Amino acid sequence: MAVVWRALHHGPGRFRRRVAVKQMHGHLEAASLSREMFEEEARVGSLLQDSNIVQVLDFVLDDDQYYLVMEWVSGIDLATYIRFMRQTGRP
Repeated sequence: MAVVWRALHHGPGRFRRRVAVKQMHGHLEAASLSREMFEEEARVGSLLQDSNIVQVLDFVLDDDQYYLVMEWVSGIDLATYIRFMRQTGRP
């Protein structure tokens, strides 16, 4: 549904913050249901606040592309974790 990048948000002065930017795949932009699901993810995500949930910082529509800006959490991705667990014989 989307691709996620690590990015650096720049603010006034020397303000810098690492963020994750999720962009909806272009071929899904035209699909009404996909767009609505992405918007709902942004809306619901912005309402949830817990130390175990990534914070939604912004939701942007620019040049017909949707971007969801979220808190960056360092670590490995789920696919890497699953691969490691399989290789070590863990369920």
